[in-house]
Amino acid sequence: MESENQNQDSHKEAYSHAIRLLARKDYSRHKMEKKLIEKGFDRALAKEVVSELIEKRFLREELYVESRVKGLIRKGWSYEKVIHHLEQEKCPIDSSMIDEIIGESGIDTDEILMHQIQKKWGSQLFGEELTFEQKQKKKEKVLRYLVSKGHHFSESKAALERFLSTH
Repeated sequence: MESENQNQDSHKEAYSHAIRLLARKDYSRHKMEKKLIEKGFDRALAKEVVSELIEKRFLREELYVESRVKGLIRKGWSYEKVIHHLEQEKCPIDSSMIDEIIGESGIDTDEILMHQIQKKWGSQLFGEELTFEQKQKKKEKVLRYLVSKGHHFSESKAALERFLSTH
């Protein structure tokens, strides 16, 4: 009887902790289980609580994925990098889901890419002229930055050339 009461108390405590976490932000199933385990609850209890939260629709992984996709795309990440990142977080995702999320939210990925280029190019865009060497260094810096965000080199180079031709 006492063991059963302890299990109920542990369940209530884990459930309450999970609800407090969800009050602040969305979580994936995997991240919520990990948070509960880190808090000291055993794996079986964490899985049980997470299943209950999903059943009651308090934990909605699709909202978490949608939020993460929008945020990472706005930061200038490529589709491939977003997919890879979410796969590492053990979230179900593919490029068609990203297309759907972006389509529904009205995010213009080309505009975001151009914004990333402008941000990295800096304030020397207008006014003082750059020497050939300075311009080459700046181009290389911008290209490295875009590639670090997961964009293909050829895509990045074409976008940079479009940007420079219009500015």
